[in-house]
Amino acid sequence: SSVPSELGNSTGFILVNVRAGNEAAPIVGASVVVTAIDNGKRLLAAAGITDISGTVTGIEVPAPDKSYSLTPNTEVRPYSLFDISVRARGFFNARSIDVPVFSGITSVQNFNMVPLPIGTEAGEDTLTYFNSEQLS
Repeated sequence: SSVPSELGNSTGFILVNVRAGNEAAPIVGASVVVTAIDNGKRLLAAAGITDISGTVTGIEVPAPDKSYSLTPNTEVRPYSLFDISVRARGFFNARSIDVPVFSGITSVQNFNMVPLPIGTEAGEDTLTYFNSEQLS
């Protein structure tokens, strides 16, 4: 993997579900981009396109070794943090910030996309959702 090991030398997983808000209908062909901040630079960790069920599976990202989540250690955070951005035609862009990913565990992120008003071109407006850091 080209992602620096400072984010962790183990692997965690992200599964992204993209739905149209109220109907909870899957959105096919939405683009999903996973990034992380490493040494002040934003890195592309993974990218994918939602399938017929509105899902991107099998996203692998670096995470700290499992041992960090088993021992209380204030020096090392037992998870890596990622930002997930979703774009779909006809909807506001959406972004979920600071998604925690632990080694060997799949972090599930659900996006309920908000439709653009009728007659609006795809805007650059992004709806941002913040994940509070998990407290041990």
